[in-house]
Amino acid sequence: MNKKAHDNQKIDAPPHLKRCGLIGARFLDARSALQPKGWSYQEALRHIVKIRSNHKIYKACINYKVMTFDKDFWNRNSKQVARDLMFSGVFNYSSASNAYSGVLTEVDAWDAAIRDTDSELFSLAPGSIGVFSSRRGNIPVITAHADGKTGLITLRKIVAGSEDLGPKAICEKFGFGQLAGARVGENGLYFTPKAIDYARQGLQIVDEIPKGSPANRIAYFKAVRA
Repeated sequence: MNKKAHDNQKIDAPPHLKRCGLIGARFLDARSALQPKGWSYQEALRHIVKIRSNHKIYKACINYKVMTFDKDFWNRNSKQVARDLMFSGVFNYSSASNAYSGVLTEVDAWDAAIRDTDSELFSLAPGSIGVFSSRRGNIPVITAHADGKTGLITLRKIVAGSEDLGPKAICEKFGFGQLAGARVGENGLYFTPKAIDYARQGLQIVDEIPKGSPANRIAYFKAVRA
């Protein structure tokens, strides 16, 4: 029997038939079972590899859950939260075929709403996920404030492999629109403490609020080369 063909064969028979010499068994090519209509074998294989990779991300989410920030983390001044989130790991897992992860390298903090239309977003329970609509596209938001106060942080840049994701891409890749109103750590979006040793990578954190920023922007943290 051809070795390559044998490597991909499986037996289509109940266990008792297998024990009795495979009477009535059929040999099937396992490659066809992995191959949806219209897909080549290579495409199907890449899909399986992606799913396995996503399962690893999911397991990482579960394993790191012990280390993820608890609810008290978000129940603080938004500037403190933003600073502590720098270089944290960000995971999103919604299904085996839809998982994403990266490292947060740019984030800013806001202390209060200027417009009445934004006041509800600023006052959501700490750790709530939201989306702020702007002329440049959606911006991912997480509320952070002490009891009786208001505030939030916006994610400005996540490095995911070779990709640098801005606010709009973060919303899309990490499902902020679908998760709006949910709490971090409860519906597939996880943050973990420092994902990399940034000092060993020759990086440092600076707080540089862009000129002309609104009065309610109280911090803008980003990674720069030391």
